[in-house]
Order: sequence, then structure tokens, then C-alpha cells
Amino acid sequence: MQTAKFELITSEASYIHSLSIAVDHFMNSRELNECLGPQEKQWLFSKLPEVKDVSERFLLELEERLEEDILLFDVCDIVLRHCPAFRRVYLPYVTNQAYQEQTYQRLQDNAKFPGILAKLEEGPVCQRLPLTSFLILPFQRIMRLKMLVEVSPAAPGPRGRSPGAQTPRRARSMSPRPQVPARRELPHSPAVGASSRLQPSRSAGTGPGPSVRSRRSAPR
Repeated sequence: MQTAKFELITSEASYIHSLSIAVDHFMNSRELNECLGPQEKQWLFSKLPEVKDVSERFLLELEERLEEDILLFDVCDIVLRHCPAFRRVYLPYVTNQAYQEQTYQRLQDNAKFPGILAKLEEGPVCQRLPLTSFLILPFQRIMRLKMLVEVSPAAPGPRGRSPGAQTPRRARSMSPRPQVPARRELPHSPAVGASSRLQPSRSAGTGPGPSVRSRRSAPR
């Protein structure tokens, strides 16, 4: 379905826009880094920059394919080609979830962290979304990506692309396995209950975002 293919591209652009906010506005914030230790920063943001880089390369290839034939473009072979990169960055991010949740909760007792975070979240670039809304995006995206591919049959063509009938079965490899492990406690940190799970008030990445190509060509 062409609608699903277009949604894959437009939603990927919006997703990358939100990842850029998470990395540039939050993770690279000088004030926030002053109150985070190296290990705390690693647990909180994990491989978020790598997830963003992989997604940008994925979107760039999707856009190039769209330009070749806007009416009969295929995306399934591109998705399958990027599956190893997806697994390389999404699997560590997903399995880090327990540490991420506990670190976020533990930082609420930090004398500086809550105030600095609140100030960053008030920035207009966040559109009133909390940090947790951005941190949970990769979990949501990898499952959404799998769903979009399963409803996007491959178009016939001379490029040796995978037949659409095989797409749903092979697309299952995109889902990181194993899934999120049982909750583990941070070394030397108090236990955190189930209420500590990151729960954003509403999802980030739903608004329109610039494509990789348009952002790369913009003057710095």
C-alpha cells in the first residue's frame, strides 16, 4: 500500500526530528552534563546518538528511492538491508531500559537535576513534552516500523527486491530479541518500584519534522 510507504517516510522524518531534540537539547546540554556523572549519562541516554545516526541514513535512502519513482517505489528491500544496523543500536537501547528508568528516578533526588531538566523541558523546541517522551521514542518506533513494513508489499522490479509475500516473515527480524529483561537494580542504588517506569504524557515525534536532506543543506 502506497499510503503505508509514504507514512513510513514522513513518520521517519518526524521521528528523527524528535531524536535530534533529545540529543542536541537534552543530552548535549552543558548544564545537564554538569550534574550527571559519565555512568549516569550512559544509563540515561544509552545509544540514542547512534539510533539517530542509523535512522538518518535509513531516511536518506528512502528519500532517494522516492525520488526515483514517486508512484511505484518500494521500501522493503531498504528496510531489510538496514536490519543489521537497526539491531546493532536498538537492541542495546531496549535492554538498557531498566537502568534508564532507575537512573531517571534516582536523579530526582539530585539537588540540581530536577530544576535543570524542568528548565530544558520548558524550551519551545520541546513543545511542552518532557524528556521521558523523547527517551521512549525508540521503543515505539521499532515496533511501528515493523508494522508499516508488514502492510507494504514489495513492488515488482528489476532490482532483485524481495517479493512482498516474504516481507512479513523476514520483517520479524527487525524486532530486537531478547525483549526488555527482568528489572535489575543499579549498583549501590535503592530499589525502584513499578511506578518508576518512564511514562510520557503524550508521544513526541508526531509533528512534522524536516527530512535529513533538508536539514543537512540548511546553513549552520
